[in-house]
Amino acid sequence: MRHATKKRAALNRVAAEWRHKFLLEIGRCERCNHAYLGHLSVHEITNAHARQHALMERAAVLVVCQYCHARFHRKGMAGKLEALAYLYHRRGYDFDLDKIHALRGDNWPELSEVMLEVKRIIEGERDES
Repeated sequence: MRHATKKRAALNRVAAEWRHKFLLEIGRCERCNHAYLGHLSVHEITNAHARQHALMERAAVLVVCQYCHARFHRKGMAGKLEALAYLYHRRGYDFDLDKIHALRGDNWPELSEVMLEVKRIIEGERDES
């Protein structure tokens, strides 16, 4: 395992504090609404190569429970699209697709893809009620 540089270690400490405050602010899984803080974590929506830049970007993270976190990872790129849709649906004020594109270094996904996924989420919520 590589050791972090002093600069990276300092950034990780700042990010850990920011992420803890963010968890407390959101307070529940943004996918399933589970609210036990001990089971919540911050999920980075961007790819691994952009992770370091996304650690403290509200437009690139989602608070999720352990189950939903694993679900997003199992689904691969479809999970990333679903996570972006939940970000739009739950915290539209933080949704910034241009920022996601800049972090990823490409133009995936298109807004129309995210909106189709948001529609699927909303329809699923209606079916559950």
